[in-house]
Amino acid sequence: MRHLPNHTAVERALALLLRSRGIFWEVCLNRSVSRADTSAVRFAEGLVQMQQVRYFLTLCEELHFTRAAHRCGVSQPSLTIAISVLERELGGALFDRKPSIALTELGRVVRPYLNEIARNADHAREVARTLTPRPVADRSARQAVDSSDHPSN
Repeated sequence: MRHLPNHTAVERALALLLRSRGIFWEVCLNRSVSRADTSAVRFAEGLVQMQQVRYFLTLCEELHFTRAAHRCGVSQPSLTIAISVLERELGGALFDRKPSIALTELGRVVRPYLNEIARNADHAREVARTLTPRPVADRSARQAVDSSDHPSN
């Protein structure tokens, strides 16, 4: 990620998220990505991972690290590390941790963007499932069920 001089953590996070969102739509529309967009592509390819987005959104709902980790099916230290890495990538704390867990200003600002990213990923997964042919084993099992419903004479 290129350093953006004279920007607050909130502005840096928003600039990064908007650039990544633009890359997402360009890829979906089958346009090529120019070399100038490589930092945003690098962001989209791995600096912020979907797993971190899901952990963040779950923690926003639970406001409790242990409960959020349990819902995500990971240990509490794993969730804490993932959130800390996300905070480093976005340039600031997403949660105030004391006296109780609450979203920071940065957390409140990025939440709708990360929510949209998660919704888009879910939608893309559903579209891909409808377009992907089922494996042969699934078709055979389905045909066996169908033929048992309609026995031939």
